[in-house]
Amino acid sequence: MNAFNLNTLEEDKIRTRIIQFGTTSESIHFLYGTNLFGFVVKFSDFAFIVFRGTHCRADWKDNLDIRTVRTFCGHIHHGFARCLDSISSETIHAVKASFDKPYKLCLAGHSKGGALAALATAVLVKNGLDPVALYTFGQPKIGTRSFQKWWEANVPTKYYRVVNGTDIVTHLPPSVEDIPYFVILGFFLILSLVTAPFWFLRNKKKP
Repeated sequence: MNAFNLNTLEEDKIRTRIIQFGTTSESIHFLYGTNLFGFVVKFSDFAFIVFRGTHCRADWKDNLDIRTVRTFCGHIHHGFARCLDSISSETIHAVKASFDKPYKLCLAGHSKGGALAALATAVLVKNGLDPVALYTFGQPKIGTRSFQKWWEANVPTKYYRVVNGTDIVTHLPPSVEDIPYFVILGFFLILSLVTAPFWFLRNKKKP
């Protein structure tokens, strides 16, 4: 099961696919805001929280709102910040309600869902729940240097950012004049070796 399929599958189909990996339907909790945006699933000794990517017009409205807003974790993408309340309440409730013993908790997401997975990681850490790993696929940038500083000072989670070097989404928002400077975080797993040298410039400061 991967985060890509959440864009089109319904609850029953998602549940059927997850069960194939060795869990039960009772171990799955779906996350809703205005619509389905992810799920929590637990296995024998670990659990995953997974977020879907862009799906509807409202998602595009969020994606394109590249203003920044101050939050507990620094200045972040305004469109993604609008999702933070739903992420906070739904994710914290789902984790605390679903787990009757300590689990190794991982998060994952595709595209916009990758950004939400990272923000959910920040929320969980703030609430004393430290995920062991975060995996994002084709994730856009999330925040400015204040977000980077907060993350590096507070988040122990291992952060793996899977990218295709030719995927424009992973370069957005762009680092150009008159647009807030968004930083790139995470350890890169690059699918396109042709463009790999570009990523070694990811921590280069804005002139």
